Amino acid sequence: SSEIPTIETQKRKVETSNFSQPKKSVNRWVWVDRYEELASYAKDFGHTRVPASFPQNPALARWVSMQRSKYKMFKNGNKSCGIT
Repeated sequence: SSEIPTIETQKRKVETSNFSQPKKSVNRWVWVDRYEELASYAKDFGHTRVPASFPQNPALARWVSMQRSKYKMFKNGNKSCGIT
């Protein structure tokens, strides 16, 4: 069984890597912030299926929706979706 990476592990990965996406450092930290919000959501709700309409945190809902879209594009072979 593989373990889910902790927030601190992910932060270290972001801080020490040359991710091609997100390209701008501001976007990188927005990504990390949203990831942390998603981890908090998962802790509170027991899953990461944030609904597209989530009034408590609309920014998280939009971010999760965008991540899902990008992942689908990646899985369909679109290498320009920003996922590496």
